[in-house]
Amino acid sequence: MLQWCKNRSQVNLIIDAFMFIMASVIAGIGLLLKYVLLPGRSARVIYGERTELFYLGLNRHDWGAVHFWAGLIFILLLIVHIILHWRMIGCIFRRMFEKSLTRWILIMLVGIVPLLFVAAPLFITPDVRPLTPNYYHNPRIEEYPRKEETPEIKNKPVNKPEPADKLEKERGTGRRGGGRGRS
Repeated sequence: MLQWCKNRSQVNLIIDAFMFIMASVIAGIGLLLKYVLLPGRSARVIYGERTELFYLGLNRHDWGAVHFWAGLIFILLLIVHIILHWRMIGCIFRRMFEKSLTRWILIMLVGIVPLLFVAAPLFITPDVRPLTPNYYHNPRIEEYPRKEETPEIKNKPVNKPEPADKLEKERGTGRRGGGRGRS
């Protein structure tokens, strides 16, 4: 099958090594996207409004593109790996499933289901909804109040902290007062 290469074991080892590297890249970027470069709402809660997170000069969407291309390279290496081991796969498959009908059903499932997963996104149309100024990617909440419309934020001084005695009296947590404070 491989006249262009005299040592097939070396080719298999190189392809397997690149597959392992690409799987590590995919997993690493996935963890980076999940736990470091947080999506919009989570990033706003932790870092505040109007922030964008970067790592090595790339934002979340750029790393998503790298993740996508690493996945495609991994799939291509996997296809080459399967082609190189095709004879062995066929022998094992014939031994495991001696009935021809069972073999064909499994071949169709293993062949068609992955193709559906790859081709389906090409034919899907997204659900398009208009964004309102107060819509923060949570369809369950109708509308968030704007900061300037909230009276406690509008009338409260920005950098002037409340005295501790006044806060304790309001909350009822003073040392001698009732409440849930220390006694």
